[in-house]
This record gives sequence, C-alpha cells and structure tokens, in this order.
Amino acid sequence: MNSSPSAPRPNRLLGIQAARGVAAFLVCAYHYQNGLSWIVGYVPFWGIFEFGRSGVDFFFVLSGFIIFLVHADDIDRAHRLPRYTWRRLGRIYPAYWLATGVFMLLTFASGAGTTLLDADWLIRSLLLAPQPNPPILAIGWSLHHEMVFYALFAILIARRAIGVALFALWLAAILSTCVTAPSGVGPMNFISPFDLQFFFGMAAAYIVRKGRVTAALPMAIFGVILFATIGRLEIAGFVTATDVAGRVLYGVASVLITIGVAGAEQQRTLRLGRWADIFGGMSYALYLFHIILLVILQIIFTATGAGAYLPGWLIVGGSMATTLATAALIHLGFEKPMIARIYALSVRKNRGTLPP
Repeated sequence: MNSSPSAPRPNRLLGIQAARGVAAFLVCAYHYQNGLSWIVGYVPFWGIFEFGRSGVDFFFVLSGFIIFLVHADDIDRAHRLPRYTWRRLGRIYPAYWLATGVFMLLTFASGAGTTLLDADWLIRSLLLAPQPNPPILAIGWSLHHEMVFYALFAILIARRAIGVALFALWLAAILSTCVTAPSGVGPMNFISPFDLQFFFGMAAAYIVRKGRVTAALPMAIFGVILFATIGRLEIAGFVTATDVAGRVLYGVASVLITIGVAGAEQQRTLRLGRWADIFGGMSYALYLFHIILLVILQIIFTATGAGAYLPGWLIVGGSMATTLATAALIHLGFEKPMIARIYALSVRKNRGTLPP
C-alpha cells in the first residue's frame, strides 16, 4: 500500500512512550490500592484509582495506534510479514514467559502448584492461544486480545483485501456484541467491547499520519480531563469496568490524548526527556510483574506484622517505589537487551528482502 504523504514524524514519540507507562501505572495503582488496603487498614490513594482498570482501555488504544503508525506502509507487502511477525512475537513472549515462570515457581513454593499441572491450560497459556479461561498468569488475559489484533494485522500485511475484510467482520461482530451485551462480556471473549479500542487507536494513527494536528496540546489536556472525569463517573457507578458505555467513553478520551500528544511532539510544543523513554519502555514489565510483586509484598508484610508499626503511607509508597524500580530493572536488565537481540536477528533474517 502506498501511503499518502504525511507530516514528518519523530523516529520515537516519547509522549506515546510515556502514555504507555501511564496506562500500566493505572492498572498497577488499582491493584495496589485494593491489595494493600487490608494491611494498612484504609484504602490507599483516597480510592482515586478505583477506575485504574481503564488503563487496559488506554493501552489497547495505544497498541492500535502504534501498530498502524509504524506498519501502515507494510500493508499489502507480504515480504515484510516475517519482520513484523518476528518483532511482535519477540516483543510479547520473552518477558511474558519470564513472568509466568516466576509466578509458577511462587505457586509451587506455596504448595498450590498442582493446579498448574493441566497440560492443555499450560500450553495455551504459554502460547497465548484462545481458551475459555484466563491464562495461568491471569493478568495476561489482555495479551490474548493483543495477539488476535496482531494476527489480523499480519493478514493485512500479507493480503490487504483479506485483512480489510477480516477486520470489517471483527468490527461488525464487536458492534453486535455491544448491542446484545451492553454490560460487557467475559475477559477471554475476543468479540468484546474492549476490542473497540484497537480500532480507535488505528483511527488515531490514520489522523496523525495525514498531517499536522491543530491545537494538539489543548486536545491532549482536554483528553486527560475527560479520561479523569469518566473515571469519577465509574467510581460513582454511572459506568462500569466492562460495559459498552465505559469502553466508548474511555476510548474517545484515549484517542484525544493520543492524537494530542503525538501532534504536540510533531509541532515541538511537547518535549520530553529520556525518563519518558524509560518509563514507557518499562510499562510492559510493570504490567506483567506488578501482581507478582504485590503478592510477595503482602506475604512479607503479613509475616512481619508491618501494618502494626509502620505508617500506611510508608508501606504503600515503599511498595509502589519497589515495584517501579523492579520493573525498571527487569526492563533494562532483561527485556531491553532481549528485544535488541531479537530485532537484530530480524534484520539479519530479512536482509535483502526489503526494498531500499
């Protein structure tokens, strides 16, 4: 597919990187808010992160945005499919397998490992293959949706007409589900209102690729305000963490943030430093490992009775800081070097197959 002329884009949109970190942090803060409340005796963060599960909505929008922004020029160019596939799988699986392995070791150490001996469940979990139940690492449910999106986009790269048809069918099925199940469906249903966010993200990328965005920074600020307002509506019970209304509202707010941030970087009205690259880069490790770290911290606090003699703010703040630092170390020490090696291999494997 020959793309239309687009405005110059930075090689790396640090604002979008930072947004990935924010999305993962929202999910982490939600779980820590609820997972530490019984230890400190009150709800941390004044309960403001009760809407934090919406970080998944934001992340799906960002995923759709990034994939289309980076790979739109690969559509209908089948020779670029191996490079796309190698990089997507290399981005997802190594850190996910590491997190799953650590979780399984902890489960066996606790004496509950027999629940993990179902071979079918184990294989499907490790491969992120379709299954009726969440994977062994339950937080990985969202990755199953990501894999469906990646697979359809791979078909779009190989054969544009077939890919467009399949995306259209998927969207039609999702919209049908939105009508028949407005309160939402289970997390492992791949025809879910959550999957609307990938389409929102691709639409945002299409707009950014077409040219400069007017009033980009105010748009991003308005999107943040709208997202926070929807969060307050969720806390108040007007929308839920799974219903169609919430998915659409969070999706629209996420699109405004994404287009605004990307546009502001194009216009050089938003400048971010290396911290944004690191924060965004560690987002996947933070998402995968924060529940594991929360369980470990819960065990430590319970065994030591820390809640009786340490102030709650120190327990909560220390837990969050420890988790963020650990995620950064996993990213810098394992994930980033692994991805670099995989990307280097993808270049060698495909050398000579890409046009100059």
